[in-house]
Amino acid sequence: DVQAKIIADVDDMTDLTKEQKDEYINLWKKHFQGLTYEIKDEKIDDDDATVTTEVEVLDYSLTMADSNNALSETPELFQDELGNYSATIYNDYRINALKEAKDKVTYTIEFKLKKINKKWVLQDLSEEENSKLSGTYNH
Repeated sequence: DVQAKIIADVDDMTDLTKEQKDEYINLWKKHFQGLTYEIKDEKIDDDDATVTTEVEVLDYSLTMADSNNALSETPELFQDELGNYSATIYNDYRINALKEAKDKVTYTIEFKLKKINKKWVLQDLSEEENSKLSGTYNH
């Protein structure tokens, strides 16, 4: 499910080349494969549960902020041969920076589950929880 969502989200990014989309997909796969977690607590109330989990992820938020700053402070780095802004040049820059990210960050997330047909089902995550899991949360 996560992989399908990653692919769908990247496919929606219209300013990326096919190669850049493939690079992003590979980055996110690597990111989620490297995610570590520890369950700290669980609370079950009939068919509802909350699982408190500590997750450690690559901290992409700093890299993305640095990329945005580079774009605003040195826009000439991201211009084509005619002097026009090039999303392709910028996206290559950002992807390469994300590939080099090494810093990690730890978050505590409370996952909500509901028992449906005798099976625990994870409830939708908030935008903040998704950002934390993807390493893009601005902390």
